[in-house]
Amino acid sequence: VVGSPLLEIKRGVAFSRDNAGLVAVFDKELRSFMVQDKYKNIYTKWHGKSSGGGSYISQVIVALAVSFVFCIVIVVYRRHAKNIQGKINAEKNKFESLFNELTVGFALHEIICDTAGNPIDYRFLEVNPAFERIAGFPRETILGKTVLEVFPGTEQYWIDRYGKVALSGEPDQFENYSKELDRYFEVRSYAPAIGVFATLVMDVTARKAAEEALTKSEHKWRH
Repeated sequence: VVGSPLLEIKRGVAFSRDNAGLVAVFDKELRSFMVQDKYKNIYTKWHGKSSGGGSYISQVIVALAVSFVFCIVIVVYRRHAKNIQGKINAEKNKFESLFNELTVGFALHEIICDTAGNPIDYRFLEVNPAFERIAGFPRETILGKTVLEVFPGTEQYWIDRYGKVALSGEPDQFENYSKELDRYFEVRSYAPAIGVFATLVMDVTARKAAEEALTKSEHKWRH
């Protein structure tokens, strides 16, 4: 079929008596298409005149040409979309790899406030493997729960500090002690959206212990 004139294709089909019905269907559908406004508009744009005065063969050629161009556009679009999706998937895989291999604990939360707008709790939305190790709980146990459900003894100052970040949108960096986990943490927090905050958490207990030991040693030698 490819490269053959339309009349030869129809003639080849017509050689078989069994295909007479197929030729009739072909003619009927093609003629039906050529009387539609969509085809007439396309013909007018291409030829600068109405399709009414054109021959049947010229109209068939235009119709096939339009169909061919349309098919080419679809193929190019699908290839382009496939390439874009491939790039998106590659970037997603890179992000997931970075997220999972990050040595610093990462967690995404939403702040929970009382009726007066005061922060009273926050909920875990996402955590990475490093945060799981810090918390001592698997991801499935943490996600969807609040900090007071996972760590009932969490001090209010953690909630207040994170609440300020989530509600104001201003980032924060600090060190603090968690009585619940009996460890010191260095925290960097920011709000990707109002009411939501993310944290980067590093366990600095060993460093704090070394600093305290050094301070005691210096105090001892001075006295």
